[in-house]
Amino acid sequence: MPADVQCETKPLHAVAGAGQSIDWRTRLDRLATILPWRRQYEHQEGRAGYVSEALASLVEGQILDVGAGRNATVLARKFGDAYHPLDMGSSYHVEGRPDLRRPETVVDLEHGPLPFEDRSFDTVICTDVLEHIDNIYRAYDELFRVARRKVVISLPNNWVGLPMDVLRGRNVSHSAGYGLPPFPRGVGERHKYWFNHEEAADFLIGRIPSGFRVAHFDAVFEYGLDSLLTGYRPFALLVRTIEMGTFIRAVRREHRGAMGALLAVVGPLAYIALRPLDILLSGLFWGFGRRTRFYNLFCRQVWTVFERVPEARSNS
Repeated sequence: MPADVQCETKPLHAVAGAGQSIDWRTRLDRLATILPWRRQYEHQEGRAGYVSEALASLVEGQILDVGAGRNATVLARKFGDAYHPLDMGSSYHVEGRPDLRRPETVVDLEHGPLPFEDRSFDTVICTDVLEHIDNIYRAYDELFRVARRKVVISLPNNWVGLPMDVLRGRNVSHSAGYGLPPFPRGVGERHKYWFNHEEAADFLIGRIPSGFRVAHFDAVFEYGLDSLLTGYRPFALLVRTIEMGTFIRAVRREHRGAMGALLAVVGPLAYIALRPLDILLSGLFWGFGRRTRFYNLFCRQVWTVFERVPEARSNS
């Protein structure tokens, strides 16, 4: 690993790649609005869309996607031959799906480095992958080692949906990829770390290697899971489809006849009755201390884009 990319853990008030600082909690306060849950996408394909649309101006050159999974199909259409998907194990996300693009490279990220020279790719992407790896610290360092210019990383907040699951007596650990399943899960199919939004941001930004700085920090809500009552998945589906304007189309696709007609009427009425109450109840969590409390409970994704500082680039 080049000398200027040696990993140094720094306190958050002095986070640095080359003297640059960022207090992500203050950044989060500025990002937050009265209705922060409008900043959302709905599922994993939405994450790929976030990279190809919201982050398009920050992604450049030859791109390596570590742990690409289903993202490969979406991002390959956007970036073409400049996009190179890599996955771990058998790439379980695309098994049995001939319509999805398979990774170019399969690597055991648990036991070895990425099979590339230092600074091999202009941009390295890693979306919701690190939490599946035991040695998360080495994997994080490897992303920066092979990156020439940018590193894009997202991590999930595993607390989302937890309050409602507890109230309903649901099996919280299994829904979040933990617990004790009756049979072993495949490579990458299990989360190895349990953390919330705050811990994810602390890890990503607190461990930033020297020679890099934060170019972009964002918090995105996902799959309609943006409040207390949306921890109940059917209500989350109702909220998402109504607010995206796809509710009637979804009802017609899934239900026909009298049931479809009934849901087309009852669904919007339930939304009108429950959504304001849901926002009010969820907002109460926001009122104690900094807004990280609200985000720890309801915000699914932490996104950070790192860039190599000009001095480090000029030495490459």
